[in-house]
Amino acid sequence: MSDEVYISGIFQNFGLGDRLGTRKKYLGEDWEPAEDRIPPSPRHAQEAYTKCGQGYTIRPDQFPEGVAVWNEQAFAKRVKDIWWAGPFLTVNQKIADVISAFDLGSGGLVPVPLFKADLETPWPEKHYYINYGGPKNALVPEASEKVDFEYEIPTTGKKKYEIAPYMTDYDVALSRAALTGADIWIEESLDSKLFLSGALVDALVAADINVDLRLKKCRIVEDK
Repeated sequence: MSDEVYISGIFQNFGLGDRLGTRKKYLGEDWEPAEDRIPPSPRHAQEAYTKCGQGYTIRPDQFPEGVAVWNEQAFAKRVKDIWWAGPFLTVNQKIADVISAFDLGSGGLVPVPLFKADLETPWPEKHYYINYGGPKNALVPEASEKVDFEYEIPTTGKKKYEIAPYMTDYDVALSRAALTGADIWIEESLDSKLFLSGALVDALVAADINVDLRLKKCRIVEDK
């Protein structure tokens, strides 16, 4: 892994899931209606997303057990190399080929059971959910700019931080622990922000990814 690390604002790019013409089926639930309005997810799906959004590995059966393309024209026009299948970040085969060559920790890529509108015919192209390999604890808030204390978890004493919407390069400081382990992860104290190694970013750019990852460089400081 190189000494470069990036923070991505892709979790806040909700347009990657907007009007894609898809609907989902969660374990033990009926298929969602074939419409652009997104219904509330069942409680067990919300719990899975919360855990996933904190960077923890979840079981493959906690992802939607089926995604169907009911509007093929919208899907073909709007879906990108990276997109949201419900609340889960999803990649196509091109990006999966890039990511799978890197360290994903205890996580990995989980095939999306993607179907055509009849709910039975497999979609011709393969897509994958990103299953993270566990959070890192590398954020150094006292050395960071625009990173503010948010709250403390009473049961664990762990502190959570939030970052201002408009980041610039080097606003976020990380310890050298960020340079080891997985190449894509979420920080334990900073939910819903994706971090990527410089080597992975270089590979994605070389693959001509068609998504703005909203990347900003992080600053590496001495260990905590």
